[in-house]
Amino acid sequence: MDVSVLIISSFFIAILAGAIGSFLGLGGGFIIVPALTLILGVPIHLAIGASFIGVLTNSSSASMVYLKEGLTNIRLGTLLEVGALTGAIIGAAFALSLDSNTLSVIFGIALLYGGFAMMRSKKTFPVVNTAVSKATPLVEVPSSYLDRSTNSTIYYVPQNIKRGVSLSVIGGLFAGLLGVGGGSVLVPILNKVMGVPIKVAVATSSYIIGITASAGALIFLSQGAINVVTVVPIALGVLFGAQVGSRTAKYIRGGVLRNIFVIAVVYISIQMIANGLRLSLLF
Repeated sequence: MDVSVLIISSFFIAILAGAIGSFLGLGGGFIIVPALTLILGVPIHLAIGASFIGVLTNSSSASMVYLKEGLTNIRLGTLLEVGALTGAIIGAAFALSLDSNTLSVIFGIALLYGGFAMMRSKKTFPVVNTAVSKATPLVEVPSSYLDRSTNSTIYYVPQNIKRGVSLSVIGGLFAGLLGVGGGSVLVPILNKVMGVPIKVAVATSSYIIGITASAGALIFLSQGAINVVTVVPIALGVLFGAQVGSRTAKYIRGGVLRNIFVIAVVYISIQMIANGLRLSLLF
């Protein structure tokens, strides 16, 4: 493919990835990697390397907006980051040893997990006691945010802290392995396992994945798997798109946000699995 076409195409793909990725808390990697490999024919290892940079840019840009809006739970995000970062380092190192077809199938399976996890559970976590005592763990302190779609204050208390931290290692593992930031796993963990409202889950996931993407990018860079031709337009496009997505998400109802997440993730996962198995789909 002509270099100029590759650069322009990568830029517009990155705008879309940045907008949707920050909108859903996924970092944009779940669009960047499939688009570069399925549409532009970029080798998946180079696509993952570019995605790390895109996810890092997306996270930095979107997090500024989410932090300003009070949606990000910094205490909880910092705690989960310990597990996610550990997994990211292991995943990135392992990814470089896998062939492209295997990576493509793993990518699709990881996304399917995220989509079905969001559909499967309907349980909620009502706040029954917002009192704080000296014995209350710091991350279990009741929190709140202003939901601008309903103009109401939402209160919540993070649940299942130990389980969430343990599972965050899986999110980090897929982040490093696939260059997707880990949001497809972290958002369901935050929302369905820990009882965090979907908007807070999206914002907190965006905060976490910046660090995991940084770790993956450094490992891929050390192995020469970062291509400047794709990285620069990806970074610029994501920077613009992330601002659009993060500013729009606060006005969308949580249920709508969850449905968009599921549809997008399931569709792309099917495409990636088919690509890895060398199958042709009609949609």
